[in-house]
Amino acid sequence: MKAPTAKTLRGCRTAVYGDIDPRARSEATVAGPLELLAGSEADRLEPDGVAKVLAVLRAGETVTLAVPESERGRLSLLYDMGGPGPRRPLRLSDGVSVVRFSACARGIVAGTRVKGASESQFNGGFFVRGAHCAPIEVWVEGREEPLRRWLPFGTGGRPCPAGARA
Repeated sequence: MKAPTAKTLRGCRTAVYGDIDPRARSEATVAGPLELLAGSEADRLEPDGVAKVLAVLRAGETVTLAVPESERGRLSLLYDMGGPGPRRPLRLSDGVSVVRFSACARGIVAGTRVKGASESQFNGGFFVRGAHCAPIEVWVEGREEPLRRWLPFGTGGRPCPAGARA
């Protein structure tokens, strides 16, 4: 198998930087070199809404994050840096189904040297229709199959069970 083609590409120069709350990191969804940090907003998600999810990728790594085809009627990715966005509330159709992330090299953050930097952070999130455990696929460069994980959106803090069904 091959990773799906992404129209949205996030590279080193679009990375952001900030301190990460250790609690958020301990609750992250991890798929290989990628961590997705949802925070409490995902737990309070309205029936249709935006969940901010910080994507954190180990230095030098490249991954493709994809929404499975079966989930595209209720989940989309909002990591596009293409401008200020619409002047209305976001909708499912404002997102995309595939995003490719390429982290900076070790010691670089958003194109600037930062001593000890070992990861890149990418701001963005998901548009979610209805509270549920949402499946995602993470294609790690060099692997033939995706890593499949589930994100708990609007589940009241309850984690998704291992091997959750969409």
